Amino acid sequence: MSQAINLIPTSGPGSGTVTSVSGGTGITITGTSTVNPTVNLTVPVVIANGGTNATTFTQSNGIVTYNGTRLVNYAGPQLSSAGIYTNTSQPAFRAYQSTAQLAATGDGTIVKVAYDTKVFDRSTSFNTVTNTFTAPVTGIYAFGFNVYLNGIVAVNNSLTMTLVTTAQPYYTFCNPFTMQASGTGPLIQYFSVLANMAAGDTAYVTVQVYNTTKGVNIQNGASYSFFYGYLVC
Repeated sequence: MSQAINLIPTSGPGSGTVTSVSGGTGITITGTSTVNPTVNLTVPVVIANGGTNATTFTQSNGIVTYNGTRLVNYAGPQLSSAGIYTNTSQPAFRAYQSTAQLAATGDGTIVKVAYDTKVFDRSTSFNTVTNTFTAPVTGIYAFGFNVYLNGIVAVNNSLTMTLVTTAQPYYTFCNPFTMQASGTGPLIQYFSVLANMAAGDTAYVTVQVYNTTKGVNIQNGASYSFFYGYLVC
C-alpha cells in the first residue's frame, strides 16, 4: 500500500528538478519541481527506518512490544487510560475440593488431595482429573493451599503436607491432634511457597497422617480446602 503526500517547501518557490531521493525502504521523494515534490510513503515502514513494520494494532489498550520482526500488541496485557494494568494471559489458577475423601489416611498413607473444581484458570494449566498444575512457561510461581481434615484422634500425632513439584518437594509438619479445634474439631492447615518451575513442570498437593488406622477424612469445601498458584516473574 502506498500513499502520496504533497510536500510544500517552507522556503519560497524555486526552479529546477528534484532528483529522486530514497529514504530507505518505505519512503521515497520524487518530483519535477522544488515547489511541489511528492513524498511516497509505503507502509509498513521498517523498524530500521523508524517505522513499526506493522500496518495495524489489534488492541486499543494493548502494550506495544517488539516480536523480533515488527511492533505488535496482544489481547492479554492491557494498560487502561487510568493507568491500571491487567493481564488475562498471565498464568493463575484456583481450585477447590468439592467431594470429600473419606478414610483417606491416618495409617501413614500418602494421599493426593483431590482439588476437583476450578474457580478460574487463566492459562488452562490445572487438571481437575489429576489435580495437577502444569507450568505453561518457565518462571517463579507462588503456590498456596488449604487442607481440611477431621477424624483425627489422640494417636494421630504427625501430619505431613507436601507440595510436590517436578524439581523438588516442599514440606510442612505438625501434630494434628494438638492443633485441631478444641482438641476434637476439624483441622484446617494452610501452606504457601515460592517455587522455581520450568515449562512443563508439575505441582500437586499430598497429605499424610500417621500412627493409627485409616480414619482421617480430607473434607471438601470451597472456603476450606483449596489450591491456588500464579506466575510471579
